[in-house]
Amino acid sequence: LSAPAAVLVGDFGGGTSDFSIMRFVPGETAEALAHAGVGLAGDSFDYRIIDNVVSPALGKNATYESWGKNLPIPLHYFTSFSRWNELSMMNRPPVIKALREFADASKDHKKLEAFIALIESGAVYGLYQAIAGAKAALSTAEKASFSFAVEGVSIARTITRTDFENWIAEDLARLDEAISTVLARANLAADGIDRVFLTGGTSHVPAVRALFERRFGAQRVETGEE
Repeated sequence: LSAPAAVLVGDFGGGTSDFSIMRFVPGETAEALAHAGVGLAGDSFDYRIIDNVVSPALGKNATYESWGKNLPIPLHYFTSFSRWNELSMMNRPPVIKALREFADASKDHKKLEAFIALIESGAVYGLYQAIAGAKAALSTAEKASFSFAVEGVSIARTITRTDFENWIAEDLARLDEAISTVLARANLAADGIDRVFLTGGTSHVPAVRALFERRFGAQRVETGEE
């Protein structure tokens, strides 16, 4: 900075996105004006890919037969995909036993058996690395290939950026709302922000960057330490 400026900083981590407005006088002072945040960021975007690409291949929305009725497989097994460590913690005898019983009573038993194989494989972290790789590729390309395979599990799909942006639309709306909140708390309109600085891997997602460029203009947006 070569002159006094109001700077909006967007810091995107794994689980949270934080927005701060600072007023800087170069070489003299830095004053915090306002802060807002929201409990979503990179991990949430990963989960959207998992929920739309991986979970359906492993039995999400499948049914099982019980007492002459077709019942849905409980969704709580698939919400565990929101964090890789939570999915790893499913590798316990009671959970595996329940999933095997569902598989035995389901027409989608092959998908549920693949789910069990994933849990028992010890390769859950590798799945999340593959997801993160596909997400990163979509930052610079219109489509990305996702593939993951271990014994008993094989998933492959091409993901388009349009698909991804549709899946994260609700998350983007919450981020946009947080930006509005921090501006209101600082009592500033968009034209009162001189510079925008974005940091963290999620700042590379084109749809995220577009939130700031629409409000503040591309010429005011910079990134670093991604």
